[in-house]
Amino acid sequence: MEKKLKKFLITIGVALLLIGLGIVAWQLQQTLSIKFTYIGEESDGFIAVSDEKNVGYINTELEQVIDLKYPVLDSMKMDKEVDLSAFKVKDGLFPYTNSSNKFGLVNQNGKIIMKAKYDYINVISKDFIIVNDNGAYYFINSKGDLVCELSFQDVATIDNISNMFLVYNDDKVGLIDTNSNLLLECNYDNISILKGENNNIITATNGNTNEIYLYDKNSISFLDEFNDLYAMYYINNDIYLTNFEGKYHIYNIETKSLKTLNNNYVAIEPYYNGIALAVNEDDLVGYIDENENVIIDYQYSFDTSTSFNQYNLAVVGKNDLVGVINTKMQEIIPFNYLEIEIVNDDRFIVLDKNNKMYIIDGSENKITTKDYDYIIDTEYSDIFLVSNTSNDNTLYGIIDSNGKEIVPVEYEEIKISNNYFILKQDNKYSIEKR
Repeated sequence: MEKKLKKFLITIGVALLLIGLGIVAWQLQQTLSIKFTYIGEESDGFIAVSDEKNVGYINTELEQVIDLKYPVLDSMKMDKEVDLSAFKVKDGLFPYTNSSNKFGLVNQNGKIIMKAKYDYINVISKDFIIVNDNGAYYFINSKGDLVCELSFQDVATIDNISNMFLVYNDDKVGLIDTNSNLLLECNYDNISILKGENNNIITATNGNTNEIYLYDKNSISFLDEFNDLYAMYYINNDIYLTNFEGKYHIYNIETKSLKTLNNNYVAIEPYYNGIALAVNEDDLVGYIDENENVIIDYQYSFDTSTSFNQYNLAVVGKNDLVGVINTKMQEIIPFNYLEIEIVNDDRFIVLDKNNKMYIIDGSENKITTKDYDYIIDTEYSDIFLVSNTSNDNTLYGIIDSNGKEIVPVEYEEIKISNNYFILKQDNKYSIEKR
């Protein structure tokens, strides 16, 4: 009897264990791949998701954090898509909408932090929130207090700059930062920003006059003023300026000195390791040193040649084909291709004469097992986006740095993040762990 009971208990235990493992496996499957009609960008570890009617949030572990319960507004519907750009999470603040077409803020548990009363909301931080109320833009904090007494007719983001915004009044533009400092009043025709490693160069233009400012450590300082000179590049404390008539100048922000290059160039790119790409009046590319001595003769095509990079390699073009050279003018990749992109010192994306793309190494050995219509280098060094087009239908997939296809080429759209892939197929989005 005792042996039978033990055997029965063991059988029950195994069965429960198997059921438990099945539940865990089912839960894991549900967690690792979920589908929505629309998916936003990840922000602070959370992602806005939507069906065609409501919006909610998931986290980067693909767990539902807030159910799909906030209505999709008419203003969010664009070309049969839903724009979820307003639903970016920051400092624990989640934008939400109500049936009155207004935006507010909730926390992760869905508790209302700020009632929905705004036409637009963009949370930069808990201390700096952009809102639109009846056509006017204001800057407030999470308590609803104004952090800047001024209002503006429009506010615009700046590419690759997250701590400053363009502000507009009466067709003039100014600049504000996320510390609520009005850096430049709305007195200018145009404002442009060159991003440096540790600071930024701001050009504020009125007519032909360009005022140059340095923005560093949350403060702005005037550097200089130029007429008919435009800032083109900013690297290693040097601002490259041109008047588009062949004269280039280099302004050093530390010494506040302006060096005028002796020769006329159609174009010149910033020096890297003492070498700059220069284009002569015949539209041919050569390379010069810091004293403007020609170290590699003018002989390459302007349209297909690049500056030398951190690997001391450059793509250069001749007779409608491109190759790769080093700073000693040694040919690393011969002129056999229509296009080349340098991935690193031993990986190159090439487009061959048959208009097929693949990856080769420095010895021209083929890395990819398949050819593609297009290969896109991503910000992640270990993966590439690939695509093929047939009958005007383009499908995407992902390969790794060894050419292995880790996501098949069968998706209408792919977005890549640190932890997951967003895949679109049959007009539905799914999120899968990397």
